Amino acid sequence: MESRGFSKGRIYGQGAAAGFVGQSVEIACAFGQLWLLTQILPKADFGRCAFALAAIQILTLLGSAGFERLTVFRLSRDDAAPGVLTGGPFAAAAVAWSVLISTMTAGALWLAAPLIAGLLNDDALGFWLQWLAWLLPVAAAVNTYAAWHQARQRVAQSIIVGRALPAVVTFVLLGGAWLGALGPAGVVAALIGGRLLVAFGWWCHRPINVLRGLSALDRDDARYVAHAAATSLLSRTLRHCDVLMLLPLAGPVVTAEYAIAVRLAWLLRSGHDLLSPIFTARIGFLLHRHRKVELLNEFHQSRAFAVLVALALSLPMIAFGKQLLGLFGEYQTAYPVLVLLTAAQLALVTYGLSGMLLLMVGRTGWSVITNGLLLLTNVALNLVLIPSLGGVGAAVATLTTVVAVKGLTGVVLWRAERLATFGHSQVGLITLGLAALVPTAAGLVHPLAASAVLTLLLALTAAEQREAIRMAGRWLLNRASSPPEIG
Repeated sequence: MESRGFSKGRIYGQGAAAGFVGQSVEIACAFGQLWLLTQILPKADFGRCAFALAAIQILTLLGSAGFERLTVFRLSRDDAAPGVLTGGPFAAAAVAWSVLISTMTAGALWLAAPLIAGLLNDDALGFWLQWLAWLLPVAAAVNTYAAWHQARQRVAQSIIVGRALPAVVTFVLLGGAWLGALGPAGVVAALIGGRLLVAFGWWCHRPINVLRGLSALDRDDARYVAHAAATSLLSRTLRHCDVLMLLPLAGPVVTAEYAIAVRLAWLLRSGHDLLSPIFTARIGFLLHRHRKVELLNEFHQSRAFAVLVALALSLPMIAFGKQLLGLFGEYQTAYPVLVLLTAAQLALVTYGLSGMLLLMVGRTGWSVITNGLLLLTNVALNLVLIPSLGGVGAAVATLTTVVAVKGLTGVVLWRAERLATFGHSQVGLITLGLAALVPTAAGLVHPLAASAVLTLLLALTAAEQREAIRMAGRWLLNRASSPPEIG
């Protein structure tokens, strides 16, 4: 355990380095898992598995999201220096409650799975829902342990153990299932076993008393958990609503094609996700010390970095998207979907981490309201567009919702907290990006022309951020030439 705190430079330096390594490993393993799933499972079964995993990722939030956010909200405000792992009893309570609620949710899904499969006229779906339900308590334990470290700005541990290691173990187990020709049962065992092994290892390292932890939270904690869980549930449902609605409205094959495209598009979030764990913990730390100007500076710097990464990754996505889709099999027909989802992710990172900022300033009620209204809008758009346009309709609904939800969140932050999270340059970038990508998806603009527009946006953004880039380069050179910090 650290006896003294971490400096801001060390938090961002180690966090970004660990994030880069952890995220690179996680992304590589995630696509390795995706490739293995497409080899082990027929296309229709892969579509059912993707649907079940989307449902599980949403239900995970019932048991863990509120306690993760509560842990970060409470322990990031601790007066101990950043990096000192305080708050063990509180973290134990959060883990205990999250695992208990997640286990109850898993049991309910186990019982309801045959009914859900019957309603969707797909009996084979019941298998995936029933067995993958037991990912819920395992994921809750891993995620809440990771949130404890993140809250104390120990981002490297949070990323490596909380995200990268489960991805590696799951990939290895899936590889064994493929080599052993174990089929769907092997897939389920690998997906659950990967996280279970990590959860057990983390518990061995920092064991908790579940029964003692169950009595350690008060009424205010419960209220925050409920609001944070509802916000995260609505936000995650928005993210997966397309996949969930595609299976009943368009069938498992279209769902499988869309699932490949959406995972490729999510690559654009790499810079956004790299700094998110660091900045999330910094929000509580800076707000507790009334340093709003510094908070906004870090918000805009994080956003600028995420935009540069997203624009750089969008170039090969648009120019070589069909070839990338073809790596997984006969999925090239999903190229228009990939282009629209690329536009959606570009808009998301351009708006920045506004949703997390709204939650961390304590405006949980506003988070629930904005996400709830926009979820209803997304569902309505999917109901209208998917029957006629299939995967393209789901992508249009996603793009529309992302632009609306992030814009509305920014307006609420300004009106409620006087925090300006976006301006004319961000609106212009989103507008030009959409003007290039939407016609490309419709076949009206050649992909190379769209790539040229994205290249121009990348150059303009880099020029706008040249001073920040120069400072970051100077900091890296100083770090490379200075002796390592001890402690």
